[in-house]
Amino acid sequence: MRRFVLALVACSALTIASAANAAINITGFNGLDASPAVTNGTTQDYVSWSANTEPSGSFTSWFTFHNSSPGLYSIVADTSTLGATISSLMLQTSDGSTTLAQYLGLPASSATLVTGNFGAGDYRLTFSGNSGLDMNGAANPASVVTGNFTFYVQAVPEPATWALMLFGFGGIGLSLRRRRKPALAQLA
Repeated sequence: MRRFVLALVACSALTIASAANAAINITGFNGLDASPAVTNGTTQDYVSWSANTEPSGSFTSWFTFHNSSPGLYSIVADTSTLGATISSLMLQTSDGSTTLAQYLGLPASSATLVTGNFGAGDYRLTFSGNSGLDMNGAANPASVVTGNFTFYVQAVPEPATWALMLFGFGGIGLSLRRRRKPALAQLA
């Protein structure tokens, strides 16, 4: 019975973990209209945006945000305007002086930026693109481009989670050690 309780405690310690909460709060923006972030579940936030592309048919915009949940992020920029593309996407420090991660793909209606681990704090997301082409193949100058940003997070485990995991491994190791039968010396 004691072994069963030890194994149960060890397995319970391994399975307990705190859920990650994506927490993106828009603090400012330039060149676009941005909505407040909408949390969907515990691991993603959505930000809707629209940018005016007059008169050139292209746009460059940014918004600043506060991230209160450190972790490994993927940021997906989508445009819902037919023919519009995202050509660059950069995660920067809040003043825009240092680029932390950058999208290096071709212009597309969807661009994904994998950030690696970034902590809680203030950041700027700068992006640019164009509104697409008209029927004659020229830039469409009188457009508004709309879309969404989705922030997906895989949280970095907190110290308490690591402690519980180590406690669980120790409990499993202790229960396995107690199960071992001592080997009797055999005479030949």
